[in-house]
Amino acid sequence: MTAGMTASLVFFALLVGFIVLGWIVSAGAPKRRTRALEAVAAEMGFSFVADKPNYVADLQLPGARLDWHGVNRTARNFMEGTLSGMRTAIFDYFCDAGPRFCTFNTVALFASTQRRVPAFDLSRKLLLNPYSDLVELSAPEFSKHFALIGADHDWLRRMFDRQVIDLIISTYARQNFQMSGGGPWLAFTIPQTRLKPEKWRGFLQDMSQIAIAVFERARAEDTAAA
Repeated sequence: MTAGMTASLVFFALLVGFIVLGWIVSAGAPKRRTRALEAVAAEMGFSFVADKPNYVADLQLPGARLDWHGVNRTARNFMEGTLSGMRTAIFDYFCDAGPRFCTFNTVALFASTQRRVPAFDLSRKLLLNPYSDLVELSAPEFSKHFALIGADHDWLRRMFDRQVIDLIISTYARQNFQMSGGGPWLAFTIPQTRLKPEKWRGFLQDMSQIAIAVFERARAEDTAAA
């Protein structure tokens, strides 16, 4: 065997080895993520299930633009508990949104037992175009980057006052932040992003501050149980 053939065989063997190693690492990644997030749930005192395909019905979520309408939708690494007096859940969300396309996000949810919000969606403008029921806010910097849509314009303007707007901008001024609401629920996500396990607790804490501020300005007279 010539030196050239030997070198080629060695190269081929190394290439195959790298491919196999890469497959082994990628195949084990979901299990490692689940173990890491189960540990996060335990630290926060939250319940945890690896898969929760019926989460929409269980939580009675409103229809919104967070792809609840997708097919083959499922929640993975689902944890639920209480944070700042609100029922709270966070999970990895997956659904089929079209041929050869899958939506995946880390989604945080908060529910109030005493407040109700009108149905709305808030996002970076590029994610909500074309607009329908656009709510005009007297906040040029906010309106330059974000769009708020919903039918109940008066209540939405009261909810998204200067303080709430400043809180959103200071938290997610340059990211594809998305927020939806309806009834007792508020939902938060950064589209097409699965947060690393070590970032879940911080994401919940940041989003809970926005949720508290919005619920404080929501309809207090509608006090049916969540």
